[in-house]
Amino acid sequence: MNAPSSSLTPLPQATRASRWLSFCRRPWVPQKLDQWLTFFMTITLFSAISGCTQAPAKNAPSARTETEYGPPVDAPPADETFDVQQVAAWEITPEPASQFGNHSPYEVLGKRYEVTRPDPHFSQTGMASWYGKKFHGRLTSNQETFDMYRFTAAHRSLPLPSFVRVTNLENGRSLVVRVNDRGPFKAGRIIDLSWAAAKKLGYVNKGVAKVRIELVQAPLGLDNTPPQAGLLFLQVGAFADEQKARSIAKQIALETGAKVHVSQTDDKGQTPLHRVRVGPLADQSHVQRIKQALQPLGFGQSRLVVE
Repeated sequence: MNAPSSSLTPLPQATRASRWLSFCRRPWVPQKLDQWLTFFMTITLFSAISGCTQAPAKNAPSARTETEYGPPVDAPPADETFDVQQVAAWEITPEPASQFGNHSPYEVLGKRYEVTRPDPHFSQTGMASWYGKKFHGRLTSNQETFDMYRFTAAHRSLPLPSFVRVTNLENGRSLVVRVNDRGPFKAGRIIDLSWAAAKKLGYVNKGVAKVRIELVQAPLGLDNTPPQAGLLFLQVGAFADEQKARSIAKQIALETGAKVHVSQTDDKGQTPLHRVRVGPLADQSHVQRIKQALQPLGFGQSRLVVE
């Protein structure tokens, strides 16, 4: 067989020595033993740091973002300059008891609660808190959509929906809210108000306030007397501008095919409002179908009225 290629032939001893000497004479090569040790440790440390900063950690959980999960703790809206004085007060009318949220007894965090029967003399004093951005847009206990810009509340035992007057005993401010949710389930709290209601009562920054709750209107059908009979309507809203009310009524009629009418309130001494109502509706299933049809039109906050 032929001899191996010359490229694999070992270099003569003198040639290898001369090349090594040439390498060592280069200016960036350390010349002493302690310099060699420093040089070696520096390169090793640099490699370790580079590995730590560049290699991604395996199996590390990704951070939860506000977009995906909502804010980690409750908070006011991004624009806290929102003028709650522009939020319309509730038009207090008897409403049927909600299909959802009135089951009794119910259990939360291992503790049982009961929904009380309507008592016209109901009054309660204690601490109120508030909830906002974390729950904005989520369903309430009676399956409505929570809107922190409306005057609503959560209560552990009042039937849904109830209207109650809440008075801040620390500053005397008072407001009627609509109870459509369950809570608060933290010890020492008796009611949880929406962000707008808490701001109206002047305790948003403080977080809690001592209040008195008084029942104004209970829902129909949860007391010992038979529910009032009447026609079912979904009220979309009440507007000071009649032309706006009629425009909305026309839009809803075209989109849903349902009967829609506009009626004017006749409260003496009050600015008349123009109510937009869909109906009369045949039954609860018809009510739910219309509510679903109103949702994409931006009228998801419509409420049931019996007349």
